[in-house]
Amino acid sequence: MVNKFYLIIFFISILNFKLKSQNFEWLKTYGTKNLSEGINQLCVDSNKNCIIYFDGSGAISDTLKFNKINFQIPYGKKEDFMVRFDSSFKTSYAKPMGNVSVLGFCNDNFGNYFLSGTITKTSNILDTIQFELKKGRAFIAKLDYNFNLKWVTQFGSDTVCGVRNLKYFNKHLYFTGYSMDTTIIGKDTFYFGNQNSNFFGEINILNGNFLWSKYLYKNINFQDFNLTDLISLNKNIFLTGYVVSKGIKINTDTFYSGSGFIIKTDSFGNYIQRFLIRSNLTMIYCINTDGKNLYIGGSFNDTLIWDKRKFLPQYKSGTPFASELFIASVSKNLIHRWFFRPKIIEKTFNSYGNNFLCINYNLGFLYFGGYYNTKILIDSIVLPLPNSHNIILLKTDTIGNILWANHGNTNKGGLNNFTKINSSVLACGRFNHYIQLGNLTDTSKGGSDGFITKITDYSITRGKVSPGPYCAGDTILIPYSKF
Repeated sequence: MVNKFYLIIFFISILNFKLKSQNFEWLKTYGTKNLSEGINQLCVDSNKNCIIYFDGSGAISDTLKFNKINFQIPYGKKEDFMVRFDSSFKTSYAKPMGNVSVLGFCNDNFGNYFLSGTITKTSNILDTIQFELKKGRAFIAKLDYNFNLKWVTQFGSDTVCGVRNLKYFNKHLYFTGYSMDTTIIGKDTFYFGNQNSNFFGEINILNGNFLWSKYLYKNINFQDFNLTDLISLNKNIFLTGYVVSKGIKINTDTFYSGSGFIIKTDSFGNYIQRFLIRSNLTMIYCINTDGKNLYIGGSFNDTLIWDKRKFLPQYKSGTPFASELFIASVSKNLIHRWFFRPKIIEKTFNSYGNNFLCINYNLGFLYFGGYYNTKILIDSIVLPLPNSHNIILLKTDTIGNILWANHGNTNKGGLNNFTKINSSVLACGRFNHYIQLGNLTDTSKGGSDGFITKITDYSITRGKVSPGPYCAGDTILIPYSKF
């Protein structure tokens, strides 16, 4: 029989191995002397190429370099770029794309890319197209392998309108967006009034025609009802978001004030049911699926109710805007599965902003990305607080065990997106003046620059501990604790 001392040593040894195995392999930054630049989007194609969308700026004339491909940025002209890196991360192609605000980005399995966003009077060019505001401020576009336009659809309201999210699933392209006033989407006309309301729908990937569009609630007050993300599973659509103000009703279902929600609809957006996570303000920002269950991430304020359990705040109750991170899972039938939040070990003044913003699923594992503004503990891993808006990345299995956690300092910049590739994770975003990811550091050429980093992805599979007894030579799996 192995005594307790040796079992503890065994536990520590495999835990230390796991923690040391995660690192930032490399860091690449791109920018000019201009104040506001960043990498807003990235994806990986079937050939393991990485494609990014670089959000540029043009207040100062300078040269923008993507390895050996250079572009001269003229004075006063904002220019964005799409860039392809090969599997060894050498720049293989880059192209100027105009100056619209790109909010959504995804790709299919056939070498095509989809962009969505919003336009203004001065930011209205995408590739070869110059938009007219009177046709609406929202757009969705399809690009070929060389980033040339195949079609573009402009729509919405001419006051405030945009498409935040694009999601491609098995030859279907879904979107969510926001608008106010009279909003035309294909054959549908919505009258939203003077408050931003949210819409969603599906667009034909072959020609850019709308297949259907919906809205579930017309906002009366600012941010009554907010959609943040969506996913498709088994001919259903699942939407996430949150409710502010006094609460609302959809059909006969009440959405209480401060609730985060998952909404289940049919494949044409018709409302079926909802799942709520209640606190003073629960914000569910992202959702993904393994084909069986749903996984979400976000933040909450004050006491949170999860099934029959209450999670009391780690800040002083009633502290406004003091949000805590969380990740969780529910079944496709919207039944509670598991919930996890990091432990807060230092309640600093600037700890008001903590959130998970994106999720990626790959081969049985989940990856959550976001930012944190207070010193936190995840299992035995302390995430320090070198600055505000620090980035956080977590890997879990599908039953909620934390397999690794990583963090970095972007000096009030942020993580915008990430994806899995081979045995690594690629992440992108922007940083202000200075960035530190592990032992890797860099400084910006101007104000904020864009960054891409590659993180190793090695972890020990963890599961339930058998009741023992343990004998010499036994191999056991030790799960991570949850707070």
